[in-house]
Amino acid sequence: MKLGEVREKDGKIKVLSVKVTSHSVRDEYDVTIINYSEAGLKLKSVARTSKTQLLDSEYFIKKFGDLTREDLDKIIETYIKFISNQDIK
Repeated sequence: MKLGEVREKDGKIKVLSVKVTSHSVRDEYDVTIINYSEAGLKLKSVARTSKTQLLDSEYFIKKFGDLTREDLDKIIETYIKFISNQDIK
């Protein structure tokens, strides 16, 4: 499996999807994608690690590009910070 994928008991693969927007950073959990054009994005973009969804892999029809290791590591680090700060009961 790839990074960000989870296999369900029924065998379906789920993908952790992070919202990406061209709007500006609004809080500590937003990450500016430095190498946005290398990632296949046309505009300067921000990953909102506080806005994620676990989606069936079948919803992903076309891949537009790949994040650089630098951008991916920063997004993962910020997502871990976000989930670590949540008050889950």
